[in-house]
Formats: sequence, C-alpha cells, structure tokens
Amino acid sequence: MKPNNNYKYISFATQLTVGLVLSVLIAGWLDKKIGLKFPLFSILLPLAVITVTLIKVIKDASSKK
Repeated sequence: MKPNNNYKYISFATQLTVGLVLSVLIAGWLDKKIGLKFPLFSILLPLAVITVTLIKVIKDASSKK
C-alpha cells in the first residue's frame, strides 16, 4: 500500500501552526519580562520559525528525486 502524500502537507501545516503559536506566546512573555517598549521578540521569533520551517521544507522537497 502506497503511503498518502497528504501526510507531508498535514505535518508541515501542524509544525508551522504549533511553532508560530508557541513563538508568539514566548515572545510576548519575553517582551514583558524584559520590559521592551518595542515588541522586538514578537517580531523576530515568529519570523525565525517561518524561516526555519521553510528551509526544512525546501530541503525535504529537494532531497527526493
């Protein structure tokens, strides 16, 4: 039985969603803890999660020939 390719996309969406939710929660906590007036971590952490997730997807997609 051939594995379903939809699991790749479900996995990607789940990783991205969980990563973004966690990064926003942690970033908000860090911004409050440090006392920054500008939401530095609230901008940088979600961008880092998106970047890392997209790099992982590109590597996974390019390794399959």
